[in-house]
This record gives sequence, structure tokens and C-alpha cells, in this order.
Amino acid sequence: MHPVLSMMKTAINMRGDNMKELMIKLKALCDESRLKIIRLLADRELCACDFVENLDLTQPTISHHLNVLVESGLISCERRGKWCFYKINHFELKGFLESIDRLATTRREGIRFCKSDCDSLRKG
Repeated sequence: MHPVLSMMKTAINMRGDNMKELMIKLKALCDESRLKIIRLLADRELCACDFVENLDLTQPTISHHLNVLVESGLISCERRGKWCFYKINHFELKGFLESIDRLATTRREGIRFCKSDCDSLRKG
């Protein structure tokens, strides 16, 4: 199958596991503290203790947010001795952004429209 057709099929049929993965990532990002963590990780790796220095949050709260982001796959954690180092998982982030783009740009056929006066005002 041609790669473009495969990508379109994936976007059109986004449900089940694909939709669940997308929702997990969206939920992980819909928190201001987790967005701040992503911003802090831009182009660098940070130790868990670095977040305590940069966020106005307690260590247990930071740990919770880091765990949510790790479980979503958007960041990864590497243990070195007693320290954990975090970085953005660019492969997962890129796939997530591509899924959002497909979701927002792939037109679904077979959409049922209401029968009302708004038909004359409908665009596209």
C-alpha cells in the first residue's frame, strides 16, 4: 500500500488503540505544570532534582507529573545510580504531533448533517 494511502487510512480509522494513545498524551499535556516540565526539557536532559529548583512544586508533586509524562511516552527516564535523568522522547512527540495533524486535516466522508436552514450557510 502506498505510504500516503496508509497514512490516510490510519487517520480516517483513528479509534481503538490509536485513539487511546492519543488521549493519554493529550491528558498528559493538559496540565500547566507538565507543560512547564516539557519546556524545561527542551534540548536538554535534566536530573529530577533540577525540577525542584525550577518549579514551585513539592518533590512528590513533581514526581507525579514526571511519572504521568513518562507513562504517556512523551519523556523518558534513565536511572544513573540514585539519580533519574529525564529527556523528551522526540520519536513519540513527533508521532503525537503527526496524529494531531492527521486528526485535524483528514476529512471524514459520510458525516451526517442535520436537515435545517443552516445548510445554505454551511462552508466546505
